[in-house]
Amino acid sequence: MSTFQSTLSLLLLATFILYRIYIIVRNVWFHPLSKVPGPKLYAASWIPKVWNNNVRGKHWVDLKYLHEKYGNVVRVGPDEVSCSSAQGWNDIAGHKTGGKRDFPRDLNFLELQQMDTRGSIISPVKEEHRMFRRLIQPGFSESALTAQEPVILEYGDHFVASLRRRCATGPIDLERTFVWTTFDMMGELAFGEGFGCLKTDSTHRFIRLMETSAQPLALLQALHRFEVGKLIERITVSLPFLRRWFETQVISFDKVTARFERIKTDPHLRKDVMSLIWRDAQADSAPISHHQAAQLANLLCLTGAETASTTLAGLSYWLLCTPHAQKRLVDEIRGSFAREEDITMRSIAQLPYLKACIQEGLRKHTFLSGPIPRVSPKGGDWVEGYFLPEGTICGVPHWASGHLARNFGQYDSYLPERWLSGAENDPRFAHDSKGASQPFGKGAMDCIGRTLALTQLRLMMVKLFWNFDVELRPESQKWVSHEEAKCTLFREKAPLWVNVRPVERDNTL
Repeated sequence: MSTFQSTLSLLLLATFILYRIYIIVRNVWFHPLSKVPGPKLYAASWIPKVWNNNVRGKHWVDLKYLHEKYGNVVRVGPDEVSCSSAQGWNDIAGHKTGGKRDFPRDLNFLELQQMDTRGSIISPVKEEHRMFRRLIQPGFSESALTAQEPVILEYGDHFVASLRRRCATGPIDLERTFVWTTFDMMGELAFGEGFGCLKTDSTHRFIRLMETSAQPLALLQALHRFEVGKLIERITVSLPFLRRWFETQVISFDKVTARFERIKTDPHLRKDVMSLIWRDAQADSAPISHHQAAQLANLLCLTGAETASTTLAGLSYWLLCTPHAQKRLVDEIRGSFAREEDITMRSIAQLPYLKACIQEGLRKHTFLSGPIPRVSPKGGDWVEGYFLPEGTICGVPHWASGHLARNFGQYDSYLPERWLSGAENDPRFAHDSKGASQPFGKGAMDCIGRTLALTQLRLMMVKLFWNFDVELRPESQKWVSHEEAKCTLFREKAPLWVNVRPVERDNTL
């Protein structure tokens, strides 16, 4: 190498180093967010946050300690802040008045391989989101879910039958059983057919592909924060882990195609979300394409099943670890239903302690441990006393906000009583800020499947504790370990081993 080439190489290297130093100095001391408290390392670069969140999977736990140290608003990236209070939820996701603009969703967070955000229910564009929400909203209404009740109850019966088949042969992994149940149920509702997991007591290939794709997709998601991210993503599209993700899209497309064919040829077929979508897809305006319909069904199945199974496993764990809560819930369930035929969607919605147990379970073991980030609107806006310039990423981390002493008394304990009527008169909960826990989000972009999700949670808990005595096994006593658990796109799951014994009843009475 010539002297000129060596000098040029050194000059380019020095220029790059000086440029990076300039960026770091600007981010830490001269950035519009420099007044927001937080660790300087996070303010300097995206690398610490991306490493902890998308690689280590521990950012969801770190956020709790950051908020304990720095307060309700913490800077966790060069252009990102984390909020942890009910006011943060209101400022970011609440309904806007007085001409204020909504905070759109963060495109970098939502964008995944072959999962288009434009023209989708997850679109960051308000008008597109509203259009797709209006399209599928009828499928999640109270009347629509009532029409689906026979299907939902049928899968509750399959859940019980699976447990009965296996409980005599040894311990049962309750987490896996919940995965089978929720994916079977959501497959039926989204594709018109389940995956057959509860019939075979095994995990369908579609689910395995989903689960093994989560960590690699989280890494690709992280690349979107960097200028070279798109280039690297294009290079990696042929790697095996992405082929697994693409295969889920192919399966979804084939299932939706088959479902549409059945709808087309059988006018008496059960009405569900996909039948409503098919009807609109036939309109002259064609607001949704076949590809978008398949993508939507895939998204509904994944989010509906994954979130419900994660919550059910966490809820069961905390109940089994809290004898007084388990006994009170079991007494309520068994005292309310003399026969299993009495268990209906309407009847299980009337159980106050069950409702409180679910709300506390969602606080303790929410399915999305971190935030679903938004972006401050054009012109910027104020959040919890800090002005966030246009384009600032912000959100409320679900798990951290539910585990701060300033939000919840005795936050580390599982206490369903905090959600019962009159709890404000209990000294333990007198200062609880219940608005800090919003597991289904808030405002116009909250979870459209909230009613269905709550129905799933109620039904599985009632079916489990009405039919069985359940005991946590020693190997799962420390099933929840914040030091070990990872959460990237979704919370990492582990087997939840339990002993299950059928309840003996005198059926002659």
